[in-house]
Amino acid sequence: MKQGYFYIKSGLLLPLLLFIFTFSYSQQYLVNQEWTLNYGNDTSQYYYKKATVKTDASNNVYTLGNSITSTGHDFLLMKQNSSGDTLFMTNWNGDGDGEDIAMDMWVDPYTEYAYAVGGSYQNDTDSLDPVIVVFDNNGAIIYFTYCSSSSAYNDIYTSIASDGSSYIYAGGAVGTTSNGYDFLVTEFDFIASEISQSTIDYVGYDELAVKVTLDGFGGLYLGGISEPNDSIWDYAVEQYKIPGLSYSTEYRNYAGSGQTHRPTDAVFKNNYYYITGGISNGANYDIKTVCLDTTLSVVWEQTWSGTDSMDDISHSIKVNDIGDVFITGQVGLGNWTSNTVTIKYDSGGNEKWVREYDGSDGTMNDKGLDLELNEDNVFITGYIKNGYEFNTMCYDTAGTIRWQRITKDAIPIPIDMAVDGDGNVIIAAPLLGALFTEKFSVLTISDSVIIDTTGSPICKKMNSL
Repeated sequence: MKQGYFYIKSGLLLPLLLFIFTFSYSQQYLVNQEWTLNYGNDTSQYYYKKATVKTDASNNVYTLGNSITSTGHDFLLMKQNSSGDTLFMTNWNGDGDGEDIAMDMWVDPYTEYAYAVGGSYQNDTDSLDPVIVVFDNNGAIIYFTYCSSSSAYNDIYTSIASDGSSYIYAGGAVGTTSNGYDFLVTEFDFIASEISQSTIDYVGYDELAVKVTLDGFGGLYLGGISEPNDSIWDYAVEQYKIPGLSYSTEYRNYAGSGQTHRPTDAVFKNNYYYITGGISNGANYDIKTVCLDTTLSVVWEQTWSGTDSMDDISHSIKVNDIGDVFITGQVGLGNWTSNTVTIKYDSGGNEKWVREYDGSDGTMNDKGLDLELNEDNVFITGYIKNGYEFNTMCYDTAGTIRWQRITKDAIPIPIDMAVDGDGNVIIAAPLLGALFTEKFSVLTISDSVIIDTTGSPICKKMNSL
């Protein structure tokens, strides 16, 4: 046996002393950029509206976005294997040959079919209508269904979830003549046939679902925003019994006079439902996180404000198996910029730690946009310097940073992240002129790590014949 030094992806031999040095700790994290993919070349405009990334049991990567066409945008689904080889790229153009906006996706772990939801024109004089599109494991479009409650307004599905065996659920909003926008949730079977549907109007103003979530034992939660009057927004959660969408109860966090809520994400874990976002304090926003039980009674709620009392908003929330709650977002600074902020609460809602990251010396906007958990890793992705660089980093559950990688030439568009079965991290985002997907391999080792002069690992030491 002999030792050699190799690039993870390229396999090229590295000169041992060419701008590198080694260091050892008791444990190191080797983070390598396995591959990147930029699809698209129209740099004259924002080429994609949104990006969503998922993985499956084979560690394939699915990226959902929107491609530009002569009539607007189409759904675009890309699938790469774990090595980054493209398996297919498929576009879907709606019946109206107009705007088609993809918002969210669920991948069946057994069939590797992808179910995408969003909004689409049904005819050339139409507005957006909620739609579900089904792609098989080779990228063929096999089913699509427009919502039967579509209106003359811009209606859309924003979120999708599945029980994994029989039903798929999509949540969003549908317009009405007199009541503004209403909550919308639809139940489908696995061939996208509409089984049941529900809309909810509170008092004649607007509602919009942010996230549809299942509890695993017959409960569905539709979390979003709702207007009690024409000047403020509330957190609102609607609960249904499934299958069949039998309405159960509601939670509403009243903003109060002159205040507004901005929920951004929700999750169900360990028999509790969590929703997070921002609440106006009359002048700026504070981070608001609420924990509810299965009757939608409040277990705890926390409001967090940065020291400068500017706009503080969370964008993503996850909960681990012991009930620790992790959120990431942005903390506003006195000069109207922001830092990335990550907060941990214990299962009782007690603040355990807060970590701020300033990637631009306090002169630009830094934000955490998505968070994922894997074992004792807390993965954060977002952007720094007004979005010109993607920032992906990892804390342990005690709040100690383990590693960070920065990808240049980004723009401030929402970023999505997934972690595959091997603990590798994949991020996706719409760039100016391209849909971007990037995969990092993350290895835990106790041997020496080879790093470049900036401190970034560039290869691992391995044994080879």
